[in-house]
Amino acid sequence: MQTKIKQWGNSYGVRIPRSVLKTANISENDIIELVPENGVIALRKSNIDIDAAFNRLDIEPFKVDYTREELHER
Repeated sequence: MQTKIKQWGNSYGVRIPRSVLKTANISENDIIELVPENGVIALRKSNIDIDAAFNRLDIEPFKVDYTREELHER
């Protein structure tokens, strides 16, 4: 099967037919890994749950609404 690479903003994209995704057991919103090697780009379903990985990180939430005094102190 052939398809074209098209520009999408500053990146590039390719449409993957539903039948191909179904055969590969990949669904919309699944996380995939891109594996470039020797002129081939392989797409592989990731076994890493990104949301769970971020939840395990011990970081303070990003604060976006500072008071004028807090901004002046920075």
